[in-house]
Amino acid sequence: MRLSVPAAKLGVCYPPGGLRRYLTRLGLGTASRILLAAEELEDDELLRTGYLTHLTDREELDSLVNELVGRLGTLAPLAVRNMKRGLLELAAGDPDPDALAGLVDECAASDDVKEGLRAWRDRRAPDFEGR
Repeated sequence: MRLSVPAAKLGVCYPPGGLRRYLTRLGLGTASRILLAAEELEDDELLRTGYLTHLTDREELDSLVNELVGRLGTLAPLAVRNMKRGLLELAAGDPDPDALAGLVDECAASDDVKEGLRAWRDRRAPDFEGR
């Protein structure tokens, strides 16, 4: 896999939202290389910079996807959803502290956190319902 952005070759300037996306996912140095110098990055560098989270052969893709889906299926959906929202809010660079606190409070008051703590205490797998 390779990634390149031909914007500078075409005379196109990315809008702020697009620039922010590259900046927050790749960092200033790598984003500059891709956008300003129109460099092409290889898969190993994209993995190292965090642009990719996994890299696998086609033959192993189904196994990797099944493993990830299986792992996600054991987690508290409300906590995963709210942490994802928090990460995206923080990555955007202008987080709303009240909104972030609300995400934490929603999980803290949830049935899922109670179930998670009971399961931890009872040394069993939790049965989360997303509430």
